[in-house]
Parts: sequence; structure tokens; C-alpha cells
Amino acid sequence: MSKVYLKPRKGLRVRRPDGRLLPEAGGHVQMSSYWRRRLRDGDVEKAAPPKAQPKIAVQKEEGDK
Repeated sequence: MSKVYLKPRKGLRVRRPDGRLLPEAGGHVQMSSYWRRRLRDGDVEKAAPPKAQPKIAVQKEEGDK
């Protein structure tokens, strides 16, 4: 089975098989018959994962500990 990034359709709250909610922004899930049914029923949609935010290095000024 493969992993895909899915997100709930606008206005819907979709539970994962373990009972937790799929975040509004979506999440990676292991494709299974459960997720195929959610796709077929229109509860979720395939989406591109959000791009990772680059980490900003914080420079310490002299005197900071």
C-alpha cells in the first residue's frame, strides 16, 4: 500500500480509522479501503502537502547567553 496526502472537503470533518480527526490542512495516510471509500464518497480529496517552512537561524547578539 502507498501513502498519499489527503485533506477533508471544505466544511467536513473526517475521522481516521483510529478515531482521530484528519486535520483541516490534511495529512499523509496509508491508502486502504477506508480511504478509498472516503475518496469515492467525496469526503476527502487528494492534495499536495504544504511546503516545509525554512528554519530561520536566530543570531545571538553579544551579551546574550
